[in-house]
Formats: sequence, structure tokens, C-alpha cells
Amino acid sequence: MEPGRWPDAQDEEDAMKQSLPIQADPREVPVGVNALASINAIKSTMGAVAMRRLLAIFLLGFVMSTQHACSEDRMVFHSLNYDFTLDSPGIELLDCLYGEMLGKHTRHEVETGLARRGECFNGGGTMPMGDFLYVKWRDKAMGKVYEDRVDLKSRLPSPKEMAGQEIYFLVDDNQLYVYLIPDSDWDTKRNHRPPGKPANGPDGWDYLDVKTLYPDNSPPQVRGGNVKWRAERDAARKKEGGQP
Repeated sequence: MEPGRWPDAQDEEDAMKQSLPIQADPREVPVGVNALASINAIKSTMGAVAMRRLLAIFLLGFVMSTQHACSEDRMVFHSLNYDFTLDSPGIELLDCLYGEMLGKHTRHEVETGLARRGECFNGGGTMPMGDFLYVKWRDKAMGKVYEDRVDLKSRLPSPKEMAGQEIYFLVDDNQLYVYLIPDSDWDTKRNHRPPGKPANGPDGWDYLDVKTLYPDNSPPQVRGGNVKWRAERDAARKKEGGQP
């Protein structure tokens, strides 16, 4: 305002502007603050997600490696065998399943009747030790169907001891019998039946120390085979030993 002049409305407006504090546009500050906060939040979220993914991958890898190690430990050279034509001529084998790994169908399909196996694996090789043996059969004379499931995990020896041994099963009088036939050799008589110990297991293996896996507490007895041939063989042995 010039000296000697009364202030007018413009002067008052200028004075008011000069006396007000300088303020920034209120829309600008929150934008910058919110953007920074959003970036930090995104970084934090991404870090948490990455950590969770890494943890999940680690746990998955640990579980898979553990399962692989366990499955590798139970991969053993052994065999599973049966001969119903010789041992159980009056029995028709309907289904059987040795563990979860062998065969075209799962245990659930077999046990619920969704699949008919006819015959299960019969042979040997390096394969997983089965945790169970499931067998289903029909009595040809009576037409009645039976089935049984044997827990082998608690009956089989350790994988190291199992190497070279044979699981053998048959049905006698509609009772399932499961045997463990040991690995042996003629030269050293390794695992041959000790003198005086009663013969046990499927016919033809009576010279070995065969263990009955199922049923529990079953007395030693030779089962299966050709009954007539076995009777003739036993008679010849008694004659050789001087027995009547």
C-alpha cells in the first residue's frame, strides 16, 4: 500500500494472504504417504508368502525323502508263492493281494468286490515287503466263499533278515496258512530242520526249518502236496529208519 492512501479491499485481501501460513495441497501428502505404506505392505506380504512357500517346499521335500528312504529300506529280494492245484485241489482261488504295490488293482477294489484278480503275483525278485496278504477263495464242493487278511508287518522279520526268504500260502480245510520258507543251501545245511524237530509247512519243504506266520500258535504239521505221495514217502522213510 502506498503512503498516504487509505487501505482498500484489495489491500485487506493481500494482507490476509500474507498472514496465512503456506500449506501444501492436502491431496498431495496423503498420496505419497499412502503409496509408501502400500509399497511396504506389499513387500511384507510378498516376503511372508515367499517364506511360506519355502517352508512348504522344505516340508514336502523332507516328507518325500523320508518316504523314499522308508520304501528303499523295505525293497528286498524275496518271493511269494502258492500252488492251489497241488496243495488245495478242492479250492478255487478268487482273489489275492500281497501288499499295496503288486497287482493291477488296489486293495479297496479287491476287498469291495469291484475287481476280480483271479490270481495274484507268484514269483520272486527285488520288491517291497508287503504289509499284508489278502486271500479270497471258494470251496468247490460247498460253493461257499471265504476270505482272510493277514497282517504281515508284525509277522515278517526285518528287511535284512527277510532277504532270500519265501512267503508261501495254501488253504487247508478252508483255513488259510501262511509260511516263511528260509533261504538255504545243501552244502552247509543252512536253515535245515534240526534233528528231532517236527516237520512243518508245505509238503516238499519238510527238510527246512519252516516258520508258520499264520495262524498264530498253529502246531507244526506238513500240509498240502499230494497226500498219496506223501504217505508213500513217509512210509519209505519209516522203513529206512527201522520203524514199522
